[in-house]
Amino acid sequence: MELKGIEYSINLFVEGVGLSIDKAFEKGSTKEEMTKIFLETFCDYCGGLNFYFPKKYAKDCQNAARDRLIRKEFNGKNHRELAVKYGISLHWIYKILKNKNSN
Repeated sequence: MELKGIEYSINLFVEGVGLSIDKAFEKGSTKEEMTKIFLETFCDYCGGLNFYFPKKYAKDCQNAARDRLIRKEFNGKNHRELAVKYGISLHWIYKILKNKNSN
């Protein structure tokens, strides 16, 4: 499935942040070096992309990421365990699993 629009940009951004963090920890020995390496790597990877982060969107992104993890970790019978792990109701777990196609 090909990602389009905002989902593609978000995935590219997240991948860029992850790679940049990995490289910074691998090659930097001081906070300043790590910051410089992170920014250089991130700019190389995501340079040219435009990002706008509305305040409300952060919570939506967190919930979407949580929901994807819940779907990924679901084994068919661990509803209650997931509810406890993610601090949400059992009813909400069922709702997330039912709406597989969202997020």
